[in-house]
Amino acid sequence: MKILELCLSPGIGGLEMYMVKCCTALNRDNSVIAVTGDNGFIYEKINKLNIPSSTLSPSFKKLPLYSAHILAKLVDREDVDIIHMHWNKDLPLASLAKRLSKKKPNLIVSRHMKMTRSKQDLYHRMIYSEMDLLLNVTRELSGVASRMLPSADADKSDYLYLGVEAPAKILDKNEITERRQQLDITDNKFVIGLFGRIEEFKAQHLLIQAAAQLIDHGHELQILIVGHAMDDDYLQSLHNMAIELSIDDHILFHDFVENPQEWMQLCDCIVLTTIEETFGLVLVEAMRTGISVIGSNRGGVPEIIRHGENGMLFESGNEKDLAEKLETLLNNRELLLQLAKNGKKFSDHNFDHDLHFQKLQDRFLQLTESVVNR
Repeated sequence: MKILELCLSPGIGGLEMYMVKCCTALNRDNSVIAVTGDNGFIYEKINKLNIPSSTLSPSFKKLPLYSAHILAKLVDREDVDIIHMHWNKDLPLASLAKRLSKKKPNLIVSRHMKMTRSKQDLYHRMIYSEMDLLLNVTRELSGVASRMLPSADADKSDYLYLGVEAPAKILDKNEITERRQQLDITDNKFVIGLFGRIEEFKAQHLLIQAAAQLIDHGHELQILIVGHAMDDDYLQSLHNMAIELSIDDHILFHDFVENPQEWMQLCDCIVLTTIEETFGLVLVEAMRTGISVIGSNRGGVPEIIRHGENGMLFESGNEKDLAEKLETLLNNRELLLQLAKNGKKFSDHNFDHDLHFQKLQDRFLQLTESVVNR
């Protein structure tokens, strides 16, 4: 198959990283070309891969006729079978390009974010009519999309859980101790990690508030918050909160890291505090690493965490409940280890990286074969 991976997003996060992973994984058994924006995280990553790539920068994103014409010519010249897109804002571009092309490739959308409003109007009926398959990252998102999509396209919505690679390196006890010491984390502290973009929706403040309660109860804690600051004002507010609560010496901030699973191994527990996470990739990364996890009980997280079996759920937005769940693990080392063991087994079976891309490729093949058999 000839697959065109499309993502013009300038951001840095799970969606953008997934597009790069698609380029790498699908290129093993297929021919992949990439179309990105002319700057940002994806642009830099794709330039390091040994695959053909182009850039686009539509001036009018809702009706990008000129850029769609360029993309359609690329599709026909390269004899593309599948356009696989990731960023919701690229759908008008991809839809128009398919409409303008002679090849008429299948258009597949991987959706990472929840649909928040109906797509029943004339404009959305037009752009979604060119879509052949909407692959949502959770079952819940697929159900929401089916209700929001134009009625003629509702049956195009399905789900495919993301996959996560097994850790490239497992640290031994000495390496963990050494790396903790480099961060001035003493052996007697229980380390709680929170990984992800630093912005208010991710609600890192909940963990700082919960930590203050636990420290008041006499627990020795170190909070490790790792991620790129998307909102400098919010980051400053987190620093100010830690100072006001007199726990700033217990909070360590670190920018985005390329090897999060190694950093996760420095932690006793990984927390996801987002008010409503559509999937919860960092939870799966932690589980595959063998670390216990706690996540909020909204969005796609309950499809990953089975409370009390492979992790813990807390009431979304409730720092007191988060503190209670953390204290349960602080007081019960046996439960902490059992949840970690069960989480690893569950994630290895359900969220394997290679299995995900095999399933994704199978979906692509099903669509291309159905076109041939028409």
